[in-house]
Amino acid sequence: MLKHYMMILAATVLFSVQFVFTKYYQKIKGAGLFYSLMFSAMICLASVPFFIIMNNGKFEFSVFSFIIALMYALDAILCTVFGVKALSCADLSVYSLFLMLGGMLLPFAYGLFRGETLTWLKVVAVTLVFAAMLAATPKKRKERKKNAMAIVCFVSIFITNGLTGVLTFVHQRSAAQTVSASGFLLLCNCLRFFLSSALALCVFIYIKRKKKNATYDRSDDGTIAGAGLDGARKKITIKSWLLAFAVSGGYAIVHSAASLLTTITAGYVDAGVQSTIVTGGCMAMSAVYGLMFGEKITKRTALSLLLALIGTGCMMM
Repeated sequence: MLKHYMMILAATVLFSVQFVFTKYYQKIKGAGLFYSLMFSAMICLASVPFFIIMNNGKFEFSVFSFIIALMYALDAILCTVFGVKALSCADLSVYSLFLMLGGMLLPFAYGLFRGETLTWLKVVAVTLVFAAMLAATPKKRKERKKNAMAIVCFVSIFITNGLTGVLTFVHQRSAAQTVSASGFLLLCNCLRFFLSSALALCVFIYIKRKKKNATYDRSDDGTIAGAGLDGARKKITIKSWLLAFAVSGGYAIVHSAASLLTTITAGYVDAGVQSTIVTGGCMAMSAVYGLMFGEKITKRTALSLLLALIGTGCMMM
């Protein structure tokens, strides 16, 4: 069992690093739908070779695993899209708070449904977690109205990240015919890549048609000035895409390794215990990582993190 706990701790460190890559991508490409979908596609494209190697070059398939993998892929795409958007209007620590609490509470609820023990400490933990979420939301009415989209994003990443954990446990604990842990994640990433790419293509075509129908002001400098401007824009675009590919590759490496570790341990460790360790560790580390981007830990953020960590500790007792 100690081996499995060490694997979960390693996954926690890796998961926390992926937040940094997500923030860097948002800084480079923004929070538009097309770029969010491209981020999802690039992550999966970089992850597929990793899981092919981990699965000894085999591609496994079962009907049950395919259905769960399809649900997982759709859920992960939504989580990525709303996550990138959330980082455009919130600090890294607040983003990780909602993301990881969803990853803790939903698997915890699923564990209770599966017959895991409910103690008074777990009740206290859930209460503190909800208090932490309330502390992290905007206080003033004008601020709440201004950040309505941020709240929508927070709720979305809370639910979607929690569902990925639930789906993982459903697959790993099922009595139906399933593929291996690495085979399941390979299937998930393949499906997510094709779905993300198809959706990104649709959004790209829509944007191109919209631009084609729009009217633009032409430069008085003529074709030479216009060509120079286009050349500068092209260089900026190429540089930003190269950085985006590099960031996506880094994300893919840490996320793939962490996902594999949590998927393997899901068959041996209770859902509530695993999700709690990952959540508490990621929230604490994300507050430190946020300082890299010049983010300040406000009193409300510090209070929410403190409540969440205390709740996490209660969950582990």
